[in-house]
Amino acid sequence: CDGVRDAVTVPRPAAHGNELVVFYTGREVDEAVLADGVRAVLPHSVLPRRYVRLEQFPLNPNRKVDRLALRKLAENMTI
Repeated sequence: CDGVRDAVTVPRPAAHGNELVVFYTGREVDEAVLADGVRAVLPHSVLPRRYVRLEQFPLNPNRKVDRLALRKLAENMTI
């Protein structure tokens, strides 16, 4: 999507199982624009529920994206 530099998708618990949250870097993009772009290429069953812009991703000691930290962040969000 235009304006998005990098993106990481993580699951979070929901009443009906899991739902997906996208964390991305780059310039701020309206959630509806991101959802429309993703909807064009993904089936409905795997569409993310939320899109969250971060200045940068948290990194683990190996300098890789800390997906566990992102999952914890997603779990603490209210949607």
